[in-house]
Amino acid sequence: MKPKVLLAMSGGIDSSMSAYILQQQGYEVIGVSFVMYKPKHQQQYFTDAKKIADLLNIKHYIKDISADFNEKIITYFIAEYLQARTPNPCVICNALIKWKYLYLLSKELECKYIATGHYAIVNQLNNRYYLSRAKDISKDQTFFLWNLPQEYLCRTILPLGNYLKEDIKRMAENLKFNFVKDKKESYGVCFLGNENYRKFIEQNISETTELKKRGEFLTAQNKYLGKHNGFYFYTIGQKVMIEKTKFYVTKFNTADNSIILGTTEDLYVNTLIINNLNLLKYENILSINNINAVTLYRDGGVECEIKKEDENYKIFLKDKIRIPAPGQSLCFYQDQDLIGGAIINKVVT
Repeated sequence: MKPKVLLAMSGGIDSSMSAYILQQQGYEVIGVSFVMYKPKHQQQYFTDAKKIADLLNIKHYIKDISADFNEKIITYFIAEYLQARTPNPCVICNALIKWKYLYLLSKELECKYIATGHYAIVNQLNNRYYLSRAKDISKDQTFFLWNLPQEYLCRTILPLGNYLKEDIKRMAENLKFNFVKDKKESYGVCFLGNENYRKFIEQNISETTELKKRGEFLTAQNKYLGKHNGFYFYTIGQKVMIEKTKFYVTKFNTADNSIILGTTEDLYVNTLIINNLNLLKYENILSINNINAVTLYRDGGVECEIKKEDENYKIFLKDKIRIPAPGQSLCFYQDQDLIGGAIINKVVT
């Protein structure tokens, strides 16, 4: 029997089949489901996770971490929009919540490894752990995992990295696990469910805060175009119609709560400033060549040059890209390897 591994089980097909694969590989699997937000939205997930655990004869725990999730993820989510930034809750949650509690609980339960149902591959080079794109490129999730620290990655197993999604579905069908195989996959922000994020923000801030975030639409030349109801109603690149004229959001000015509108020509940039850099494959990214910068999930990326500027890094892209929103992720790839990532702090227009 191989060492014990603690697996995050959501009740979906990916984590369920991860449990089966790990068990077939000889690991002693222990499952855990995390209560992170409104429990009523998660109850069916817990029921299905427990059912899989029983079928595979593995231990299963439910751990309530909703207080920390609310403090670190939901509060961050709202604050970012109010500060005219577009948050990355899944990326932040993976490092600060999901892997953190997997790591802590694994030590408590004396598990050598931790595992999830993400589609990615863990590799090692010169005592550093990094991620490579999954065999199923259409399902690859490395883009959301760049923020993981080495202390978590060195203990992480991702069983689905070398499988195609259709293989996983076929495996579940052969095992007659149809209650997870036929389940609709979830996308988007987990704690929102089907709720609009703007409505969610309004329900969680005071009327005074909401009023303070209202302001004016202006052009880059400071021409008045109209009024807006708050930063969180808009994101960079969003289309805005004013008197039958099409504009796009290109910038937020937090000093006076104004939103700058421009044309399609203003939507493309080739210089970004990033912070919160987390390196995986290498200790120093400045000496590495042939790096592609990726700002959109499943995008091929653009070759870039990286320069250090005080506490930040300036990224010079070989080709212009559609303007990304501050607060979003930028990942660095070398061929199929994720070598690091960061948060976009500013866009140089």
